[in-house]
Amino acid sequence: MATSEETPEKLQYADWMGNLPPHLHDIPLCRLAIPGSHDSGSFELRTDWEVGPDANAELKSLSSIPIIGAMAKDIIKKWSQCQSHNFTQQLNRGVRYFDLRVSHRSEDEDFYLVHHLYGPKLISCLEEVVTFLAEHPKEVVLLDFNHFYSMELEQHIQLITLLLSMFEGRLCPFSATDKPSLASLWQNRIQVIIFYQQEIVAEFQDLWPAASIASPWANTMDAERCLEYQEKHAKEQRREGKFHVCQAILTPSTQTIMQNLTGSVLAHCAKKINHKLPEWMRSSPLVGQRGMIYIVDFVEEDGFIPSVVSLNTLSGTHNSGCYSLRADWEASPDAPPLAKFLTSIPLLRWTAKHIMHKWGKCQRLSTLEQLLAGVRYLDLRVAYRVKDDQFYLVHSLYGPRVSDVLEDVKTFLQEHPKEVVLLDFNHFYLERGLEKELHDRLITYIKDFFGELLCPKDQADRIHLNSLWQNKRRVVVFYYASCVASGHPFLWPPQSISSNWADTMSRRECLAVGETGARNRRTEQFHVCQAVLTPSASTVIWQPWGSVESNCAGKINPVLDKWLCSGALQGHERMIYIADFVDTPGDFVSRIISLNK
Repeated sequence: MATSEETPEKLQYADWMGNLPPHLHDIPLCRLAIPGSHDSGSFELRTDWEVGPDANAELKSLSSIPIIGAMAKDIIKKWSQCQSHNFTQQLNRGVRYFDLRVSHRSEDEDFYLVHHLYGPKLISCLEEVVTFLAEHPKEVVLLDFNHFYSMELEQHIQLITLLLSMFEGRLCPFSATDKPSLASLWQNRIQVIIFYQQEIVAEFQDLWPAASIASPWANTMDAERCLEYQEKHAKEQRREGKFHVCQAILTPSTQTIMQNLTGSVLAHCAKKINHKLPEWMRSSPLVGQRGMIYIVDFVEEDGFIPSVVSLNTLSGTHNSGCYSLRADWEASPDAPPLAKFLTSIPLLRWTAKHIMHKWGKCQRLSTLEQLLAGVRYLDLRVAYRVKDDQFYLVHSLYGPRVSDVLEDVKTFLQEHPKEVVLLDFNHFYLERGLEKELHDRLITYIKDFFGELLCPKDQADRIHLNSLWQNKRRVVVFYYASCVASGHPFLWPPQSISSNWADTMSRRECLAVGETGARNRRTEQFHVCQAVLTPSASTVIWQPWGSVESNCAGKINPVLDKWLCSGALQGHERMIYIADFVDTPGDFVSRIISLNK
């Protein structure tokens, strides 16, 4: 077992929840990325006792043979130990979810954590949690009691009584409708959520039932198959608004163990999958969605915890979907010809895509984060990808799927009943010869997905918040393909919105175009002020290691507040403003909202 000493480096994630940026404080906790440990109590397994009640009959029989039994228990320990750190060390490193398997031991009438062998006393682990929470008042811990052994009703009541006593005043009550956020938990000084996956939970409002959390298990030794399985199951569960556990673990079969008697979970499981996780989490379709608890064996391996925590800070908004661009795929159809050519050359492919990623990424916040930060207009550029028959948002590289972005919008609207979102579909990159078919498919999806939330275009002359609230209309969709939009009453045509693009790297020229566009706008139109700088091909070529964030947003965002206060837009201030990296210092969103006062 590891010592309890911790270096400053190992303590840097001890307060990661409290250090999250303000726009994440009101997000439901189930929509944050949370690092957790698999078989959290298996850091200390006892070979001097009988095997645990969760061991199968073969192991129990083998371990009972006098001489062979001791050898068998050593093998069982190596293939059952999934963690090397105690609870204090896991908490200090950033773990906030604990996978708990509990057994009552009749020999000493106590509760233990188990995994084929008896582990530490449960109360000792819980005391470590209590101590940690007292020292870190903004951290929240999730305890998932999901397996019980040698326990009848009497033992369940005894265990629950212990839990309610130890965490008195800190427990978050279960609600089928309310989704706790960090802000609401902090306000009420709540720090613990306990999942208790047994029927008796219905009698205790401070315990969360099995139905409130999903944890699909791939049961495989193949890392790729495990991650594919998790991706497949995550999307559907995420729609249900429950906590979701991504079990990024490999499970050895009996045959695997018999062929590797001197092996271990660390060598044959964790080492094969943990190193794949940082890149997988950055590039998989799940990126930008967060909303999951990730668990692994040996949490200290391969930068797992920093990778999960960083998902919470991924990068009206300009190019709203380009917070997550895929450099591991081909260039998207909107990429410049030179970029497509360079990415086709094997020796230059990865360098070119890295540069394209830096110059294509215009936002850091995911769609849900943008909405929670106050953004209400999304600039959407859509491409159809033949390889997987999906629609994606693009900006020289493929970004998130359109369906996932719209799910974020709908989730936000369900949780904020008086908010209205404007979706501007203004660029399309579709397969030649299939344009109409693909437009019809995308439009049908939008219509079916939002339904009665869509605001018809015939209400353009009388659209205001009161009328939208009264008619429960929450989504305005602009669609820049007039040939198909005209046949759909819920699509607003291009002439209903104007958007002047300066196409310059000069701040002065960009703001001058913004001023001219504002003065010349038609009163019946929505108008977009694009407060963005646009790099030319020569800018990118001469500054390949630059980025939109540093070379564009970094130059214009800091002067926007002064410009808005200068009086240059006097009488024309109320319009849609879009910017790159809306979360950069300067409080862009709050400044725009203040113009309505």
